[in-house]
Amino acid sequence: MRSHFLIPLMLLTCTVAAGQLPPSVHLIAPKSTCHGPSQRPLNCDVIYDGELDQMRTFTFDDGSANFNSGRRQNRPLLDGLTADDFITARAGRITDVYSYSYVNGNGVPADGVRIYLWGSGKTPSDKPTVVLEVPPEEVELRWFTDPFFSLYVEIHVAGLNIPYEAGQNWITIQPRDETRDGAYYYVLRNSRRPLQGAEAFVKDGPNGEGLYGFTEWRPISAIGGDAADSYIRLEGCFDPMTIAVEGECGGAAQFSWSNAPPESTLTFLYARQTGNVRIPPNLPCGGTQLGLGQRLLQVAFSVQTGEGSGATERFLPAAACPGYFQAIIRAATGPCEVSNVVAMP
Repeated sequence: MRSHFLIPLMLLTCTVAAGQLPPSVHLIAPKSTCHGPSQRPLNCDVIYDGELDQMRTFTFDDGSANFNSGRRQNRPLLDGLTADDFITARAGRITDVYSYSYVNGNGVPADGVRIYLWGSGKTPSDKPTVVLEVPPEEVELRWFTDPFFSLYVEIHVAGLNIPYEAGQNWITIQPRDETRDGAYYYVLRNSRRPLQGAEAFVKDGPNGEGLYGFTEWRPISAIGGDAADSYIRLEGCFDPMTIAVEGECGGAAQFSWSNAPPESTLTFLYARQTGNVRIPPNLPCGGTQLGLGQRLLQVAFSVQTGEGSGATERFLPAAACPGYFQAIIRAATGPCEVSNVVAMP
């Protein structure tokens, strides 16, 4: 079915200067390019917070613990893994991880931090999909003591580039100390606040001496603990929204989109040429810079994004060729999100 295609976009414009990783891989953490509230781009945000966005007011009286990693007095290394979930509507990259632990020992993870991802789904996968070794010099520590002088540490690793899928994912943040007089680490869990997603899972790790006595994932509540989230916080950036156009001028063409914000209105724009038009501040998406030029800049059509990916068929008039498309989604506040620019097929 043919549809009315081009709708004029009334813009008073100004111009400005233009300005997957395979599964089961070991990574080395690069320097940060996307973290911190003052530097975080539009598509970067807190992905998950185990304390429901209250981590800044962390308290010790509601933290129960499950063992993570450590060795004391040259005994065999105890290697316990804790996997917790995070849920996101869009695929992207983790840039920062935070975790709180109770520390029994000197408190410095001499062997850094190991970060696992365990795939996506209702439960963690048997084998990790990503293993990241972070050296100790890349780990930031912040210390706390409670009224009884117990030692707690906030572990922060920045500058990461760990891919995750849309949906429910699983992660382990494991401080490691394999020295003779190293520390034991107990990942703190909130047992009083509501779960965000699913409860944590535990099992023995692949190194050292067994801790729990089983090597398959089991929920903490199944081994006598309280169902709870771990005290973790993740920050990251969504992968860019992309579009594609396939077909021919003077006939049917398929317009597709991927990694868009779900359940949103996606507007396809058309222009005769590429450029760097900026939408005026008095219009929707004011201030947003496009990759299109001013010549014949128009609204083509709008669609609903559904779950974030999809396609629609439209008639592509021969008179519109050659030309270019770009999609835009209106944000509730601030600049709007734009896609890549694609040429006519």
